Amino acid sequence: MGSVFVVAAAVGSLLIVFQLFGGSLDVEADASDADHVGDAADGLQLRSLRTIAVGLAAFGFAGLILGALGVWVWIALPVAFAVGVAGLVGTAWMVARLVGLEQDASVRVGDAIGERGTVYVPITPGQPGKVQVVAGGRTVEYRAVAGETLATGTPVLVIGFEDADTVEVERA
Repeated sequence: MGSVFVVAAAVGSLLIVFQLFGGSLDVEADASDADHVGDAADGLQLRSLRTIAVGLAAFGFAGLILGALGVWVWIALPVAFAVGVAGLVGTAWMVARLVGLEQDASVRVGDAIGERGTVYVPITPGQPGKVQVVAGGRTVEYRAVAGETLATGTPVLVIGFEDADTVEVERA
């Protein structure tokens, strides 16, 4: 039974090393992740080469350590299996979170149309001011123009935009 643990630890470790060096050489070692880059944050990719490699290595090393401690093989086997599954699921969870960090969180001026905000630098018909608007779950500051004078603290509604930094507002 000890040879099963040795093989699992060796294969898992070799796959991890291959991915480590393959990644630095821009070799795509994980085809299932390549197909699901946008979807990886939506669910765990348990069948990727990365997660399987960690699961195998964790299973193998846990079994070897338990065997070296003198734990009976029929106890070591399920414990090593549980450690391997924990490694597999833990790796999939971390990869999903890391891929989620790569997603674009920038707010575009078009996202602000229809949102309410507040004037914090007064606006006059010939002089732009500034407004704060919650768009895309974030508070964003925009240069703002309006057809009437709007004082600081006036609630406004974004009705359009002139360019990437300037919104058109009206009194809400």
